[in-house]
Amino acid sequence: ALVCAALSCPYLRQEAYEAQTLDAQLAEEARRFINNNALNQISECDIGLSAIFDWFKGDFENASGSLIEYVNQYSNVQINERASLRFLDYNWGLNTQ
Repeated sequence: ALVCAALSCPYLRQEAYEAQTLDAQLAEEARRFINNNALNQISECDIGLSAIFDWFKGDFENASGSLIEYVNQYSNVQINERASLRFLDYNWGLNTQ
């Protein structure tokens, strides 16, 4: 789970990660982050993703084949493989929560 305390970063989970529930916890956080319209803008044919997906693109592609395939695992909107993809500016401002 990536958390850097910046405004564009995934939120800090309100409970500890535990071995017996880790996969479910990480999947829940992926869904929460990907479907957060303030951090990602997703439609079937046009997606604006957090710069995190650009910086760590190889990791996401290695896990699923393509970046869109990875995002589709968690997105509420199923993205077309030929969708226009862009990466959003990252806000490094401090998250005060």
